[in-house]
Amino acid sequence: MLLLFPFSLFALAALAQTSDVALAPTDPEQPAIQACISYYFQAGDHASAAELSAAFHPGALMFWVDDTGLMQHLTQTQWKAQLRATQVPTPATKRTIVLVDRTGDVAVARLTSEFSDRVYYDYMNLVKIAGRWQIVTKVFHRAGAPGGTQPVANLAADRQQIEQLLATKFRAMDTSDPDLLARAYHPRTQSYYTDENQLVAVSIGEWEARYAADRRAQTPAPTAVRTIRQIDCLGTVGYSRFTHTFPNGQVVTDYTLLLKIENQWRIVGLLITNNQGIGK
Repeated sequence: MLLLFPFSLFALAALAQTSDVALAPTDPEQPAIQACISYYFQAGDHASAAELSAAFHPGALMFWVDDTGLMQHLTQTQWKAQLRATQVPTPATKRTIVLVDRTGDVAVARLTSEFSDRVYYDYMNLVKIAGRWQIVTKVFHRAGAPGGTQPVANLAADRQQIEQLLATKFRAMDTSDPDLLARAYHPRTQSYYTDENQLVAVSIGEWEARYAADRRAQTPAPTAVRTIRQIDCLGTVGYSRFTHTFPNGQVVTDYTLLLKIENQWRIVGLLITNNQGIGK
């Protein structure tokens, strides 16, 4: 599946033989991003902690919603321990890279992994760190066996709620309102950007503190036109891309990973495409 958007957006085929073959990509970062995702696929198929380390940043977190609607998480340390304890790996019957949406040194990928009794739908944030692509956040939705009932992508009600969520985030940015920001994000969310080829992580709690400090100092928020460019969601997971256009002509692109927690969409991952992190 190849989707065309204003940025570098392409579909890839994983290295494993079980993966779909996609149209020829034109993005120069395609081989490196494909290699990173392939390590992730192979980590699951081989129960390999070493291949998981090749795909993920050590601080990466994985989030999902359980059957009760609550968010769960797994650290890299916990995930590697599970892989090492796996005696007989169960490889996927089919893996597909559905899309990759890239701007500069950050990207979002949507993947599917099929097993005999279940299908996983993944969205993940990737960052190019010192010349190497790594996954920094992953969300997934688990569905039933292939051929059975699967979640419908981009339901109108979900898109509308995500648009409202992003509008709340934009109002928080325009008014430096930490309470509005907290309504849009889950407290565990980390934002990421690169500075001199190194990864920088800033928690949402820190952004809230910066907003509160700006309000106390009566520092005006940066003026920008904020535009939603893409929303893609399926089941309890999704992502968005939006731009901030400043009066001097600068355009900053951000990406969010989204999770539907207790039937309410929240942001659980943020990527920033410039190294100043203007007014998150």
